[in-house]
Formats: sequence, C-alpha cells, structure tokens
Amino acid sequence: MRARTVVLLISMSFLSCLQAAELVHQWSFNGSLKDAVGGADATIQGSGGDAVLDSEKVTLRGGARASTQYIQLPDGVLSSTGDQVTLEIWATQISVQNWSRIFDFGANTAENLFMSWTMGTGLSSDRVEWHGTENDTVDNTNGPYTLGVQYHIVMVVDDETVSWYTAPSDAAVLGEVQGSFTTANRISTLNDNNCWLGRSQYGDNNANASYDECRIWRGVLTAQELQTTHELGPDGLHLELAQLIAPGIGEEDVELDVVLQWAPGIYAGSHDLYVGTDFDDVNEADRDDPRDVFMAQGLGLDDTSYVFDEMLELDRIYYWRVDEVNATPDAHIFKGKLWNFSSEPTYLNPTPVAVSASSYDETEDYNCPPENTINGSGLIEGQHSKQANAMWRTMKGEIEGAWIQYEFDCLYQFERMHVWNYNGENEAYLGVGAKDVVIKTSLDGIAWTSTDQQQLTRATGTPTYRGEDVDMNDVVARYVRIEIQSQHSFPGGAIVVNKVGLSEVHFYVVPIAARRPTPESGNTLGSVFDQLVWRSGRGAELHRVYLSTDANAVATGAPNVLAATVTNDRRLDLSDIDLVYAHKYYWRVDEVASTQVIAGPLWDFNTPDFYSIDDMESYNKDVIIWNSWSDGYGNNNDNGSEIGNTQSPYVEQFIAFGGSQSMPMKYDNTHGEQAAWATLPVETKIFNAGGVQQLSVMFKSTRTNTGGQFYVEINGVRVTSPTSLTSGLWTQLIANLSEFGNLSKANTLKVGVAGNGKKGLIYIDDIALYPVAPILAVAQSSNPGSNALEMQLKMESNLQDSSGKNRHATAPTTVFYSKSLVEGSLNLGKALSLDGVSEFVNMNPVGTLLPSLGDSTFAIWANIDDESEANYGRAFDLGNDDTTYLFLTPRAGTTSGGARVAITLDGIPGESTVGSDKTLTGWHHLAVVIDAGAADPNGTLTLYVDGVSAGTVETDTLPQNLGITTNNWLGRSQYAVDDYFEGLLDEFVIYSRALSEAEIRWLAGDR
Repeated sequence: MRARTVVLLISMSFLSCLQAAELVHQWSFNGSLKDAVGGADATIQGSGGDAVLDSEKVTLRGGARASTQYIQLPDGVLSSTGDQVTLEIWATQISVQNWSRIFDFGANTAENLFMSWTMGTGLSSDRVEWHGTENDTVDNTNGPYTLGVQYHIVMVVDDETVSWYTAPSDAAVLGEVQGSFTTANRISTLNDNNCWLGRSQYGDNNANASYDECRIWRGVLTAQELQTTHELGPDGLHLELAQLIAPGIGEEDVELDVVLQWAPGIYAGSHDLYVGTDFDDVNEADRDDPRDVFMAQGLGLDDTSYVFDEMLELDRIYYWRVDEVNATPDAHIFKGKLWNFSSEPTYLNPTPVAVSASSYDETEDYNCPPENTINGSGLIEGQHSKQANAMWRTMKGEIEGAWIQYEFDCLYQFERMHVWNYNGENEAYLGVGAKDVVIKTSLDGIAWTSTDQQQLTRATGTPTYRGEDVDMNDVVARYVRIEIQSQHSFPGGAIVVNKVGLSEVHFYVVPIAARRPTPESGNTLGSVFDQLVWRSGRGAELHRVYLSTDANAVATGAPNVLAATVTNDRRLDLSDIDLVYAHKYYWRVDEVASTQVIAGPLWDFNTPDFYSIDDMESYNKDVIIWNSWSDGYGNNNDNGSEIGNTQSPYVEQFIAFGGSQSMPMKYDNTHGEQAAWATLPVETKIFNAGGVQQLSVMFKSTRTNTGGQFYVEINGVRVTSPTSLTSGLWTQLIANLSEFGNLSKANTLKVGVAGNGKKGLIYIDDIALYPVAPILAVAQSSNPGSNALEMQLKMESNLQDSSGKNRHATAPTTVFYSKSLVEGSLNLGKALSLDGVSEFVNMNPVGTLLPSLGDSTFAIWANIDDESEANYGRAFDLGNDDTTYLFLTPRAGTTSGGARVAITLDGIPGESTVGSDKTLTGWHHLAVVIDAGAADPNGTLTLYVDGVSAGTVETDTLPQNLGITTNNWLGRSQYAVDDYFEGLLDEFVIYSRALSEAEIRWLAGDR
C-alpha cells in the first residue's frame, strides 16, 4: 500500500506536468486518422494505394518515393507549438529502405528536422539532422533498430537543446538520453510545410514501417515523465479520462477504510463514481441505470477522492469506475475504465519471529532444527516432500515432554493453524509424527492457557502430503506451543523409533495489533514535522501512541510517554510534539477495542541531524528558483543583487558544496550596500522545534570579486561573516539563533553582501539548522611556510625548485608559460601550459625522495579548459608503470568526472583511491594529504578540492612503499591509454608532513 501511494504521488505530479506541458496533438491510428486532441487530422498521401489502416495501426509498404504512400500531418503542427516541444512515436520498421524516415518536418532539403531509420541501407546506423541556420548532425545514437520490433521513439526540443530517446515498447525502461546537440535553430521559425511520417524531403525511399501512435506536446517532458508514458504505451494515455489511481489496479490487501483517489481528466468539471462487488453492475451502470452499486453520495462529485461512510467488507474484490463529466456547456460524459482491488483478507499468515524446541536431531545425516517448520523447506504448492532435513525432529529418546514453540512480533487472534505432520519416507509404517498433542498459548510467554488434547493425523510419507487444519478458536496470543503427548508408532508396536517431529506449521490469524509502521524501524524521518503512520488492528476503536527516547518506557507503556490518543485516523502528526534532531526515538501503538487493549510491538526511528532550509537541489526548469527566492533585481540600472543563472535550470550545476547544485548571486553595492540581498520565505516553526540552536550557511566567493562580507539576516537582525569575499573558497557561516533575538514570529531568511562599493559573484549552498552545527570547513587558514617543504615548482618561466632542495624539473620538449591566477588575494604570476598532446614535465629527483615519505602532502593548482576532452589527464603521476604509482587527475573522464587520486603497488585491483563527483573547469586547487599513522594499522589518504575535503580512505600503501620511482611526471600518465593533460599547472609543492586542513586552505588561496 505504501509503495502504491508513492507511485500515486509521482503520477499525480506527472499528470499535473502533462497538463502544464499540454498535449496538443494525438494520432492513435486505431482505425482512424483523426487527431483526438487538436483536430489536426492526418491523411495518407502518395501513389500506389498501398498503405493499410487497421484497428491498431497504419502500415506503409515502402519503396520508391514517387510510387508509394506515406502519412501527412497538417502544415505547421510542429512550429505552432513554440520552441519547447516533445514528440513521441510508437513505430515498427518492417524492412530496410534507403534512408527511409521515421519523420521529417520542414520545407525542403535546406530546412528540415528529421529522424531516419537507417543511414543508407545499413541497419547498424540511424540519423538525426536539423538543417536550418546551422546543420547539426548526430548519427548512430538512436539505432540500430531491430526489424519487426516496435519502438518508443522520443525527441525533446528545449529551446537550443535537442535530445532523443528510444527503447523497444516492451522494455521495462525507456532509458537515458541516447544523444543530443545544441543549435541556433528554433522550432517556432521552422517552415514545416511538409510534416511527414515515413517520407523524406530528399529523393529517399518511403519507409516500410507501421505507426501505432504519434503525439506532440507543447512543452518538455522530463525523463521520469517520459518513463511513465513509456509504461502506459501507445493507446495508454487518455487525458480525457480519470487515471493514475490509488489503490492501484489489482492491488491486494487494501485497508477496509481505504480512500479512493484518482487524477482527473483534463476536461472534467465533475466526476461520477461507481463502486461495487459485481463486475457487470459496475461496468454497465450509468446515470439512467445505476444498478446495485454505491454511487458516492450521488453523481457530479467535485473532489478527486472519496471516503466511504462505512468500512468495506473483508476479503472481497471491489470494482470501481470514474466517469468524467465535461464542464459546461456540453456536460459530455466520458465513461471511465473499470478498475479493481481486493480488500484485506480475512486471515493472514504471519511468520514467527522465533521458534524453539525441546531438542532437535542435529546429526550430520539429518540436521532437523525447529526452524524447518516455518521456513517453507520441502513445501511446494501446499505439498510437503519426504526429505528429513526439511522437517523438525527431536533427539533420539525424547518423546515424553517433547515440544515446539513459536513467538510472534505482537498479539494476534488465532483462528486456526495448518499442520504438516512428520512426513519421512517410511512414515506410513514407522510413525515418527506427532499423534496426541496439547496446544498452549500465552500473552507473555510466562502464563499459559491449554486447549483440550487433540490428535494429529499420520502423514502419508509421500511427496503429495497436504497436512490438516487445527482449530484454535480465535484465541488471542503472542506465543503458541505444541506439546506432544505421543507419536504414531509402528503398527503392532514391534518397532519404536523414539523420535518425534513435524514438517511445517502455518498460522491463520486476525491481525488485532498495530502493524506496518511508517517509517519502518531503523529508518530516518525527513524532519521533526513528519507523521507516524501505521496499519491498524482489526476492530480497533482508539489508538494510543507511546513515544519516547526511552525504549523501556515505551515497551512498558509508561503513562508519561503517552504521546496521543488517536480516534479517527491511523497517523500521528509530529508537528506539535517536541522531537529533537539527531536522536533515536521508540514508539508503539496500542489498539483499544471495546473489550480489550492490544499492545503493539516496539518500533524505532531516527530524527535527522539537521533541518535543511534549502540545499538548492530541488530547483530545475520546472521548479524555478525565483519562485522561492526574491532578490534585489529591478528595472533600474542600480540592481543590487541577482540570483540564478540566465539559462535553465537557472542554478549552478558545476560549483556546489553538497549535492550537485548551488545558488549563484551577483552583488553590486556601488549604489549602496543595502541593495545586495536575497530573501527566502520560511515557516516560523522551523526556528522553534527540534532543539535547533545554530544556523549554518555555506558560501563560496570568486577571486574576481572586489570584496564585501557575506551576511545572514533573520528577524531584522544581521550576522556577518568576517571572511572577505575574494578567496574563491567555500566558507561556512555559523550563527547562534539567540543572536537573532525572539524568533517566534520570524518568517523570512535573508542572505546578502555588505560593503559599500563592492561587487562580484558568490555561490550559496546548504542552509541548515542544527542543535550544534558541525564545522564543515575550516574558518581560518594557516601558512604552512617552509617547514618540511621538499619541492616547490612556481612555474615562473622555468622548472626550478624554489624549496632550496635543488630538486629541479626538466621538460623533454619545449613547453610554454601563460598568465596564472592574478585576481583577488592571489597573484601567482605565470603557469605551465601543456597542450594535451605530447607535452609533459620530468621530475626525476622526486624518485629518490619518495622512499623517505610517510606523512606527506602533494598540492598543485590546475586550470582545466572546459572545452578539453582529455581523458584522465594527469596533474602529476609518480611511479614506475601501470602497477606502481601515485597520481592525481583533475578530471577522471573526458568532459565529465571529478578529481581523483590513487596510490597502489598492485595496479587497479590494489588501489587506494578517493574521488570527487564534481566536474571541474577553470582554476582549482588540488591537494593530496597522506597521514601514515591516522588509522591503526593503516594510514589515510585525503583529497582536497579548493581547500575542502572531498573524502578520506584508509590506505596501507604510503609513498615510501613505492620505492625509487623512475617515471615522475607532470601532465603525463603511467597508462598509455590516458591522454596528456591539457591546460595550465602552477605551484606544485611536496611536503614531508601531513598538512592540516587550515594549511591546505592557505595554499588554496585563503590568505
């Protein structure tokens, strides 16, 4: 049920987006060429009369362009949608035709947008082209297509970006984007006078293919939304009908007080709901003949959910249908699809949490523990095998006093149990199985209640044995014990086996205790304002919820931890309960019926460590950042601040402290420092719940900034960071909430930059409230100086070592030097420029230095060209070959991938490695710190990016373990397949000690 609810929420969001994206054309080709949405009906054109329209699809025979047919859509169907459009087609290629098209929209060969099934007649290649102001061509990315297989083919145009997807229609997922390009062409200016399926603007053959459905959307569907349309398939999307329902189609074990929910059709003004247990009645009912069904308090419902007046019946299949009634004036009724679900069954079969026995045969040949009676071993479709090691059996000589006991997670009402007696191969005449038994039950495992003695039937000793039912008379218990009084012996008593056992036991119960908690035990809440949800026990009238950090108090039901008594719901809203962040809580729900109280099991959950006000991860092209944050942007030329980038999704996706996004903010205080700010509305309660005491904000400056100081303001009170905004590093502001005064009415949070005349750009990320905020970045820096400095290459037009140790480097070929960092607080002069083709630097003296290095630090500045496609280009690589090395690459990949460091004596299988998931472009400071004794018995390897740790791992390989190395390079890899580094390198240093984080920040520019 919980999973279905999640699907519903996703689907509701999806449908909302569909309505926003707007389906403007839909040709289903189900015996008709009509456009079901936009009225732009298709036609079949061309000579030959060879196209076939049947009840499911249109099939084109293919062949010469002039003598075969194709599908024509009306002029302008694509360009009229605007510059954001999604095109979906379900089609099947039957045979290869020379350059045959899937679709082709345009005016001629100089202006058109097309997809082809093949390039020429080769099945291995397809083609995507857009001829216009630019000619963008990407091929071999959507195909190859398998003949005779229907594919879901998608093209998404989002202004300047064109992307496409494809997958067989019956594939579980549509998958990732197959290819894309950017273009100056625009859909809105495309002259699409020829809108064709199966025909080319050129003299190419027409397609031999069938088309099941074609849709055009005004707007862009996301990958997740396209996956939903993929699952619905051709003919599966009827926006005029109610759909995307809960409970799901065919869902079982639905609660008796279920709420029916559905997403409305796009034209619906009201809804007619029919519900019942008879398929025909619900299927055929209408306003004139309602049949014997529930009609949801009449017809014309305004809501898209329905709550029953009474509980549903147990163990029934319910059918339901929602007819969508058009808004006035026509009030046309669209008959809905018929759905069904099954209500909660009369009996469930809970698995015991523990099973024990007086003894069990654990000899090598048999091994028959009591767990065999509940683990399904030997049981296939209700029949039990003859395998002894799939059953339980006591030790030899133990018959009198033999017992087996089951413990459950909570109290149940036991209606019956199904017992498979011992079913050994010779059971028909040996009689190992139990005969006379007494069944005892207990609420607590201490006090027991006995039933009358009962007799179990001897098993057949065959693999078709099905067992028997034993009545338990609706007894309420948590423990069940079967005490064996006698066994089925050999007929005539000639042989006594002196062992007794059972094969399998199933229990059929009515669940009367609370169960199925959300969150599940051990999980973490989203915040202290979430809800606790559970499935109620049968017959419960009230629910007493006990909640505390004291597990024993909750387990015993201590009065002081009774959080609430809930009557008409099965959830507890935590907003009014004073939970604290970073704590483990225990809870249970006691179900109160008219005659008894059923104590529930003990559950637990964790509260998160903090409350995230904004981590910037939710913003995208649909969730626009300006709808949450307001800035100082105005109509005059004195704009103080402006948040967001100029292109979708308007947030920064390359520079982020946590996750993958941050909020950029330009500031300009040349017209007065009060102008540079951005404000986020917040709920007052977040400052007064969860035990929060501190606010943490991460912000990053830019070295081109002219200065200024970052601040946070709440309740009209400002807390300012002392750090100047020129270091280019991530910095943390931690403020005590008490500094902001009384926050009982605070409802906004403002960030800004103070400082008259200052201007620049900052990035903001991870705004959060904590009881005690962790220090996520060192707030101060410390100059490491020359203490243990072993090598320093400043790259000032030469490769000389400035450390005084004379470890000079050399270049086998001519290298060049370019301008380095000069902005803000750094002026590093010149930098080494490497071409990514053959240029690199030899650092031969490092080879004899490494054997002395345990604790050590390696650091370098690197400028990675954002146009570079160098794969694993090295900043440095120290080693002998591709099995012995210590390397650092700013980009583990071609155009994507983050920085990565690795050290090994055994090649890739033995690497100790740390990587960052952020793709780097431009100038960045990278540092590797090895602490030989940080983790007993190993050391640690830490990678820093721009003064912030990207991760730490333990390592048993230190630089000194590499020995004297011979290949010690800047810009070149030990691996021949890796590219040379392309970009600028500067300020390479080696220390024979592990620098602190504060010292790394100094190297990274915080000076």
